[in-house]
Amino acid sequence: MKPILFLSVLLTLAINISCSSRAKSVASPKTLPNDEQNNPTQWLHHINADEAFLALKKTESPLVLDIRTPFEFNGGRIMDAKLLNYYDKNFKEGLGKLDKTKPIIVHCRSGGRSNESLPVFKELGFENVLHLDGGILAWEKAGYPLTKD
Repeated sequence: MKPILFLSVLLTLAINISCSSRAKSVASPKTLPNDEQNNPTQWLHHINADEAFLALKKTESPLVLDIRTPFEFNGGRIMDAKLLNYYDKNFKEGLGKLDKTKPIIVHCRSGGRSNESLPVFKELGFENVLHLDGGILAWEKAGYPLTKD
């Protein structure tokens, strides 16, 4: 193959690959984790500790649902939080007894269990779930108070 022809083929190939990858990135943009915050019709909103604190200062503040174990809960919790142990065999049943139309902040220790519980909230038809990203550890790190009995 002649050098000029070879270079032309290489250049054409490089342009095609470049255009192809650009088309893919335009066609399928990355979804940001907090995209649902920008859409008020969404049932789920991921919030940080500062946003949770501000939500609790409102006149009609959301219910705080702590889904840690009773031992963790008794070690310190957000004021007025309700306990519903994620590991309890009746977790889904207990969750189903809550008002699905009221805002609810759900959290655990670091966000793992509460994140895993989100499909249950959706299945049960909750309309306004606020997931405290980072859990109670993020709350504490931000300097917000915990209460104990």
